[in-house]
Amino acid sequence: MFYKLTGYLADFKTLKNQSRMDIVFLLTFFILLFVPMVKLDTKVFSEKELRILATYQPFIMDKNINYDWGNNYNNYFSDHFYLRDEIISYFDKFKYYIAYKNYVLPNHALLNKETQWGFRLEPYSLAVYDKLSENTVKHIISNLQRLNEFCNSHNIKFYLVVVPAKEDIYKEQNVYMPAGKTENFHQIYEYAKKNTDLKIIFPSEQFKSLAKENFVFFKTDHHWTDYGAFIGYTLLAKEIKKDFPGFMSDTITDYNISKNTLVRSDFTREYTTGQTLYAFLNLDDKKISEKVLDVEYPYYNHKKHKSLKIDIDYDNKIKDFYFPAKNNLTAIEIGNSMSENFNDILPYSFKHLKYMRANNTKRKFVDEIKMSGYEKEILKIKPDILILTISSAYIIPLKNMYEREN
Repeated sequence: MFYKLTGYLADFKTLKNQSRMDIVFLLTFFILLFVPMVKLDTKVFSEKELRILATYQPFIMDKNINYDWGNNYNNYFSDHFYLRDEIISYFDKFKYYIAYKNYVLPNHALLNKETQWGFRLEPYSLAVYDKLSENTVKHIISNLQRLNEFCNSHNIKFYLVVVPAKEDIYKEQNVYMPAGKTENFHQIYEYAKKNTDLKIIFPSEQFKSLAKENFVFFKTDHHWTDYGAFIGYTLLAKEIKKDFPGFMSDTITDYNISKNTLVRSDFTREYTTGQTLYAFLNLDDKKISEKVLDVEYPYYNHKKHKSLKIDIDYDNKIKDFYFPAKNNLTAIEIGNSMSENFNDILPYSFKHLKYMRANNTKRKFVDEIKMSGYEKEILKIKPDILILTISSAYIIPLKNMYEREN
């Protein structure tokens, strides 16, 4: 084959041999098709894309034919082919530079190149605008009341902290958001206020009144900022004081404030360009980041942070905070990623705060706050306070706190 190929190349002298160039082109093309198969990676989870990657499934499974083998292998190959990250990165940067105003990945995310605001557009984020049925609202309230009754029976005070959706707070920055709608957690919140004694902190009104002058969410990330988290802490502290009159909460004077254009929002507390930018839009390029990151966000660092002891279980995403707090109280916090910035503030009010991350890649989404997985630990510690910190889009896990929905 090599001999014939060199023979063809040697004979390229006139136009009459042009057909031989077609053969060389086709040969080269089919050889290049095999390049992605040279080395398939073995990654299970993508830290960059924040998702579990497809796994290989054999043609014969449990002595039966896997009739979906073609689709399975296509998904597996798409997630693991050689130089995948590099190829996609170059392609996305190319699309970014040729985009006019909005760089959009349909059903996934967008970045406004004029204002540098980024938003997720995947179904999970936009579902905050889906109206909830009356049965769904009552079912979720019933689950929360059941958890509240469990806490009351063990002399534990329960508080639910719900972080509003960035998509709703900064709706005017995103032309892809539906007009005339508000996020559906308002239905749950209003029903709870009228019909229950549940303590729910949902700072939607406060965020909307402050959002124009201050950044309660990062422009390139869907999490609340330290500023937004401190507002949530202040509202939570007011509710705690009703149950514990001697509770002493922190004020802004207890913190040193630094500024940074980068984003800190996840479990490891590392600074990044923001999950919307690097994970959803795959735009972690240095030149693009320097242009997009145009805001200095305030970061709160407690003046006595050196007295805070933290034990971390990275495998299960659990943190134990110990601090010589003025309040002789212990607490357990269960929450999704919205807890992370909250936990730069919350631990200083308790002598022991145990935090368990609900979405830790080991639980199915619907089961992330399934209470049977937490009750044993709660009863083991018997804290004074239980805090559930979630995003307003957490409707499905709220429906499945005690039983699995179809």
